[in-house]
Amino acid sequence: MINLTNKSMLDPWGYYYEGYCEFIEASLNTLINKQERLHSASMYALLFNVRHVIELGLKDILAQLGEIQNNDLLIFNHDLKQLMNTTHKFLQSYEPLSGSPWKSSWALIDKHANFFIEIDVNSFTFRYPLTKNNMPSMEHNFEVNLQAIVSMFHEIRASFIKITPILMADERNFLGSKKNA
Repeated sequence: MINLTNKSMLDPWGYYYEGYCEFIEASLNTLINKQERLHSASMYALLFNVRHVIELGLKDILAQLGEIQNNDLLIFNHDLKQLMNTTHKFLQSYEPLSGSPWKSSWALIDKHANFFIEIDVNSFTFRYPLTKNNMPSMEHNFEVNLQAIVSMFHEIRASFIKITPILMADERNFLGSKKNA
């Protein structure tokens, strides 16, 4: 039995981000080991989860920047383009990142987010088979290169890993100074 709680989470968005990453890693291993056909229904779930990792990673960055700046920056929708634009705007103005390699990491996140923005901006294409008008959410005869998705996921994860520790350290410093004030 696993106890699910969020009462002690210092970073709930990062916690969920990590959970989805672990799930994707296990799913990729299963798909690769089974040599699953690339056009199978399981690919929809995989693509949805990879897209959702980007969304959660962006929301984690916005939450951390919001804590540091004492400002609520979170966006509670699934519009990946809006999340990308808002996150990028606040990252650019965040001084402690100026000397870090965050821009190359951001370029990879941007590249992969744009893949999903083009086909699934509001997170419905891989979530539901049909639209409200009973039309297919996506053509069902497309092929996905599993190795490309594996590479994409690892690049996304590595890119977020390069950005968030700087924010987390600053957030801890900020929260510590708030307690001491």
